[in-house]
Amino acid sequence: VGGGSRWTVDNSPVYEAFQKYPDTHRVGWDGWCGHLIRDLDSMGGKKENTVICLESPHIREAIERYIEREVHQWLKNPDLLYNIMAYELQYICYCERSQQMFRAWLEKKHGSVERLNEAWATHYENFKEIVAPPTKNARPLPGTNRAQWYDWASFNQDRFSDYLVWVKSVIRRFDTVTPLAAGGSFSMLYGGNGTSGIDEEQIINRVDDVIIHEGSGSTLGMDLQMALSEKPKPLCDPEMNLGEVRYLLPHMLHGKSVIQLWHWPDQPPNEYPHLINDSPGHGWSFPLSDVAALFRAVLDGRRLSKEIAAFSAAPAQVAILYSRTSMLQVPPEMLTWHTTPYLRELENTYEASRFLDTRPTFVTEKQILEGKLSKFKVLLVPAVSHMRAEVVESIDQYLEHGGTLVMLPSSFLSDEYNRPADYLRRIGVQVRRIEQVTADRTGELEQAYDQSFHERVIYRSPQVTGLVVPPTSLFARGKHELQAEGTRQEISVSAAHEVLAAFPNDQPALVSLTRGQGHIYYAATSFSRRSLNLLLDRIFDAAGVSRPVRVRGEHGESLWNVEARFVSGGDGKLLYVVNFNQQPVQVRIEMNGQPIHNLYELRSQTRLTEDRVDIAAGETVIFKL
Repeated sequence: VGGGSRWTVDNSPVYEAFQKYPDTHRVGWDGWCGHLIRDLDSMGGKKENTVICLESPHIREAIERYIEREVHQWLKNPDLLYNIMAYELQYICYCERSQQMFRAWLEKKHGSVERLNEAWATHYENFKEIVAPPTKNARPLPGTNRAQWYDWASFNQDRFSDYLVWVKSVIRRFDTVTPLAAGGSFSMLYGGNGTSGIDEEQIINRVDDVIIHEGSGSTLGMDLQMALSEKPKPLCDPEMNLGEVRYLLPHMLHGKSVIQLWHWPDQPPNEYPHLINDSPGHGWSFPLSDVAALFRAVLDGRRLSKEIAAFSAAPAQVAILYSRTSMLQVPPEMLTWHTTPYLRELENTYEASRFLDTRPTFVTEKQILEGKLSKFKVLLVPAVSHMRAEVVESIDQYLEHGGTLVMLPSSFLSDEYNRPADYLRRIGVQVRRIEQVTADRTGELEQAYDQSFHERVIYRSPQVTGLVVPPTSLFARGKHELQAEGTRQEISVSAAHEVLAAFPNDQPALVSLTRGQGHIYYAATSFSRRSLNLLLDRIFDAAGVSRPVRVRGEHGESLWNVEARFVSGGDGKLLYVVNFNQQPVQVRIEMNGQPIHNLYELRSQTRLTEDRVDIAAGETVIFKL
């Protein structure tokens, strides 16, 4: 993508062009260069800034020569599975060519300068006057027109995706076979997506033959990337920083096809010797028992590959709205934050829903406009503050035809240009007041694994309030109390509705409304993660989400931090259970409400006859029923 890496560029035609032609230099950006190619903070850098402009004809010509030269080397490798064009990318440039491209993009999108002025609340006389909103310290200037910034950020993602398509076309002149991939998946889940130029939905569908994902811990990121793809593709991890051995098998079970651990070197690296601590074979944080468990998991992954792969074919009935609009339309200061209010609620919703014996996935605005919502019984909307009118209209049609919508605050308040919208009024809800969780900016910069910098922001611990649940409510049964935690709204509801939970002052905290044949659950509060988990459990039942196999605790309750998935197909009836707790749990496995007494555990090759199963802390078990 850049015609060389931060370590090899000195011997590339790109470096020669960079030294010779001024138009090859990136303009107007002082943040991380995104491996294109190196700045003074880059690993392998620290001697000079070599940060290129991809719009320069000289750079593009040099990249073509570089690809033609290098392709012969990788084609000699008989073990080559796929070719990463580049990764951990980020790109934004303010050169004159970029400005001209932006103006042409705006004219195509808006049609006339009058329509643009209406969207931006500006008074331009023609498109030639427009200049892209500048940045300093890796974010827009205070007071930047947020409508103008939204279009600039959208354009930047479109043009970088177009560039990656061009690079792929150059490679295909010389190599028509090797699967290709590019991207920067980390950008999809942090506040700086608007300056990254990364739209993984475009990259996955326009560029990738295989999907690239780096990560361990939560499966949120890889589940999002797989959901972005219009058709099934292998998902590969070239740098899985394992952290804990317990994460390896769950990532396989969620569909990660190829894994290379980061890392297991012969000796410590020269530049950052402390990275040896991340190696399970060398780091003191990995006891020998962990290494043994890792080897066992790898062998089980290969031995049970067909059974493991079967789980990725299980259809999802629940989708979480991933909003490109709410990623790009944020206050300027949030573009250096690691997370935003929308991303916090997105994570809470995912983590609350994945321990309910069914697979949650994601759906994008583009997919909604293509009619993909009809596949799902429940749509979860987590603090999607900004939304395009046509997407809201499509969600409304989904409701009219029998869908279930769960809305968490504060969603659907404004359009993509930061103008107040009346989306909620259509369903009979009016928001009178909002109390947001306070975010304290520390001013401290933290360097991420990819050399980018994020500002450390601390969200204050919000007050936890027990909610009052009427005895006839859907949530009346159960031993756990519903707890409000986080954003709160004062609302009035003009449409026919039922109050399912209330604040202690009798103000509605959760209401249900009907819309056509569909159902809306509108929350005027965020919830603690466990409370949201219990709430969604009841909603999934009411919406008819099919969960023929349930994994329950001793008293029949759903278990927290225990993930289970069931699939029935060519390899038989299969169930996996992962205990993410720090202590063992005992589970009872039920099919259609009846306990199962005959289970065969595939990893240990043990037949179980009791209806209760003990699962160790961090353990993954795979059953054949």
